[in-house]
Amino acid sequence: MDAEGTQMTYLKRSRVRLLEVTVTAQQPTLWKWHISEHDLEIMHGYETSRESAQIKGDNALFKLLTEHGSHGVPRRGH
Repeated sequence: MDAEGTQMTYLKRSRVRLLEVTVTAQQPTLWKWHISEHDLEIMHGYETSRESAQIKGDNALFKLLTEHGSHGVPRRGH
């Protein structure tokens, strides 16, 4: 199963979720954002500033929740 398939299987199994966006410095001009639940990283990306990494991470979390509903199940019509 590919990473996206694994991610979707995980999302479908979960009922109560606590997702967190974390931003960490990788280098002086490279920042990693990642969305995790407990110790499982769900998705991540990189930006050149802390501020843009936080915005990208927050936007990714919002998109994840709106596309899959609050229970990780795809919403009708998606």
